[in-house]
Amino acid sequence: MDITQTDTVRTDDGSRPGQCRDFSLKHLNNVSAASDIALFDHLVARGADPHRSMALHCAAKCKDPSKTTAMIEHLLDVHHMDIEANNEDLRDYFHASGDSGSPLNCAVYYQNLSAVQTLLQRGANPERAIYQTIKNVLTQPWLPALGPLLDAGANPDHAFAVAVDDLNFEAAKICLEKGADPTLVLRKQRRKADLKATGCFDRQRDADEGDGGNSTDDDDEDVQLESERRAMREFVSLAASGPFGLSEPDQQSRL
Repeated sequence: MDITQTDTVRTDDGSRPGQCRDFSLKHLNNVSAASDIALFDHLVARGADPHRSMALHCAAKCKDPSKTTAMIEHLLDVHHMDIEANNEDLRDYFHASGDSGSPLNCAVYYQNLSAVQTLLQRGANPERAIYQTIKNVLTQPWLPALGPLLDAGANPDHAFAVAVDDLNFEAAKICLEKGADPTLVLRKQRRKADLKATGCFDRQRDADEGDGGNSTDDDDEDVQLESERRAMREFVSLAASGPFGLSEPDQQSRL
């Protein structure tokens, strides 16, 4: 077996053959995904370089909580792998894949809460996974990771703004419960409304600045989408004016 073998043909899910190249050590990746510490150390002793692998990223593939935690701890403590390493540094992909980014991004992508919690406890930057958790355009968002990310120090105001922009009521509620200030988003929404009312609104500048986001784009012909936007504006206004507690259906009923 060639312990330095790489997979230069396909992505993890087999997509885009010939257009995606992965230069990481395939065997170390697979052994880490299986959380086989003894075999991993054996391959390293025989010359495989863990820093040419995505082992810390792949550890999140193991669904056994105790094994994935042990593997992550081992890779950090014994092999001193970078907890903020970007797996795109070892890839040449036509498009970024859903697990692109740090090991924490991989843990969110593979919906491995044990891996998320272990990486956060070891100092992973929680802010890097906020957008992915709430509004991932490549894969489905995974809100169970949002609370731990905010508890670990991610900015709840930023997360709330992302949730509002995505019209994600459930994520917005979690952010409020974790201390987000809804008045910051409310000010953006009102500023955007004022610009529209006076004819000074610049859509390109708005897109560049993210001023108010999707929740205030009220010129869409999609009736359902506009209904959700109005509901989110009402939601933000209520959250900013008093105790939070209305459910999404309650918001809809108040329109």
